[in-house]
Amino acid sequence: MLNELGIYIHIPFCKQKCYYCDFVSYSNKCSEVKEYIESLKKEIEEFDFSNYKVTSIYIGGGTPSYIDSIYIVEILSELKEKLKCNLVEVLGHVNDPDIELKKIAIANNFNIDFSKDAIKQADSIKETVQEDELEGRLDLRDKLIYTIDDDHTKDMDDAISIEINDKGNYVIGVHIADVSHYIKPNTPLFNEALERGNSLYMLDTVIPMLMHKLSNGICSLNPNVDRLTISCIAEIDKNGNIVDYDIKKSVINSKKKMSYSNVNKILMDNEIVPGYEEFVDNLKLANEASFALNKNYKEHGYLQFGNNEIKYTGEEENEFKNVEHKAAEKIIEDFMLLANKIVATNFEYIPFPFRVHDMPDIDKIKSTLNYLRLLGYNIPNTNNLDNPKVLQGILKGLYDKGDYSITSQYILKSMKKAKYSPDNIGHFGLGFDTYTHFTSPIRRFNDLLVHTIVSDYLDKNFKTEEIEEINKNLYKMCEHISETEVNADNAENEALKYKMAEFMEDKTNEYFNGKIVDIHPKYLIIKLENNIYGLAYINTIKNGGFYFDEHDYEIKSKNNKTTYKLGDYVRVKVIEANKDLRKVIFKVTENLNHLKNKDEKEKIKTLKRD
Repeated sequence: MLNELGIYIHIPFCKQKCYYCDFVSYSNKCSEVKEYIESLKKEIEEFDFSNYKVTSIYIGGGTPSYIDSIYIVEILSELKEKLKCNLVEVLGHVNDPDIELKKIAIANNFNIDFSKDAIKQADSIKETVQEDELEGRLDLRDKLIYTIDDDHTKDMDDAISIEINDKGNYVIGVHIADVSHYIKPNTPLFNEALERGNSLYMLDTVIPMLMHKLSNGICSLNPNVDRLTISCIAEIDKNGNIVDYDIKKSVINSKKKMSYSNVNKILMDNEIVPGYEEFVDNLKLANEASFALNKNYKEHGYLQFGNNEIKYTGEEENEFKNVEHKAAEKIIEDFMLLANKIVATNFEYIPFPFRVHDMPDIDKIKSTLNYLRLLGYNIPNTNNLDNPKVLQGILKGLYDKGDYSITSQYILKSMKKAKYSPDNIGHFGLGFDTYTHFTSPIRRFNDLLVHTIVSDYLDKNFKTEEIEEINKNLYKMCEHISETEVNADNAENEALKYKMAEFMEDKTNEYFNGKIVDIHPKYLIIKLENNIYGLAYINTIKNGGFYFDEHDYEIKSKNNKTTYKLGDYVRVKVIEANKDLRKVIFKVTENLNHLKNKDEKEKIKTLKRD
């Protein structure tokens, strides 16, 4: 009988050595990769596998995805030849961009495939709502309910409705897909959703938390079909105050799948969009209610930061664009905040996963504000930085000064990161005493977990075995899904950097206009007009002779005649673009500070192009 053997292949190379890593690994050793791989192949060749049955092959490190894919292929080919085995699955060609995204996902601990048990469970779920599933549910199928999402979204887990009641108050309905009806605790789909923690969105690729059959099918609030939901219905007054609310299991039939772009045309440009005519008045009402809610949030300390998010479009003329939050996006954002707040408030006295955001480290905030003062921003001195209203006032003062997306993000980065926890300490950034995530159960496990608890409560089951098990493991669950959220952010950023580097590969030695968005002692981070990010080492600026002034936190020439600081416009030359390393390297060739007092848009227009 053969002994079972699991093969571990160690790749000791990485971009940066993590402080917590105990493995043998090295950063910046690219020159030694080829030699190491050749030694690995020789070791495989010399090992006697005749007495073993190989059950698994695991590649770890280090960061295996850091090295070129061809080396991984060489190792696996050597093993295949030695073991005389067949490949179970081929992920793709080494130069296929999809394989790179899979590598990124795997490196960030995301499973690509679903288990046979999960697939079997999904196949057993009916594709349409059955009559017996409607019992005890609030029937909202005759209501004017619709979804608003990105143009290409297929997994729609939230829909909205709005009316005016006889008191003149808004009645807002937030209707969320009842995923917990189909996916119960301790089932394969539930366990795999927990393991993933959330869906992973990389460029135009989605690795879903729930398989597409569910996320795009029975769980998606598609138009003109019945869907099971949990509805949060809130009455708010004209000042955005909550007057009353109710949370019910429901059934809806969405009347329209709308897009942010078309709704913004209606609300911001007064355009008549075909197919939207009967919804115009209702959309204007939703916009009015959103404005009231947002004003109320700000009065209670809601911190609104500038958005620095870049989205890959795949469009030739505008491949990377800034994500803008216009009227349509704000409606959904404000309505979801409302529902999340209400659900958390209603269940805050039972074991529950809250979305919490701790008070900031005052010293870090002070340091950031001092840095911005050095750059010339007029920020008042205050000792009440643990009060969100004080920070809100500072942000408001920065809003009209230009570069708000940069300056506000600096303040955001100096704050603690929000996370999931059974201990409700409030949400500092939102100014809410109680908050959770309830509105995206297709995409986030926390929301599915909340739905499971809410559903149990609404059914008056209370202490079921499943809920008791959840309560027992709630701390561990919250810790895990907070970690998967960080992993997802890292994977999505890495995929975007990969695509940016790929886009710039054939543009070596070309010139571009850009803006300094971050400064480090050794390099600058520069954002180009086309929204590509890259770095420029300080010692390569022009012909050298520049240094980092840690007192003024800016880059200066040795004669102090030329300086570079946050927000300045520069001319750069592309030196290198390496998609494997996810890097774009620039050389700064020209200082454009003489344009700094002009309107940002006008600056860009007037810059000379090569």
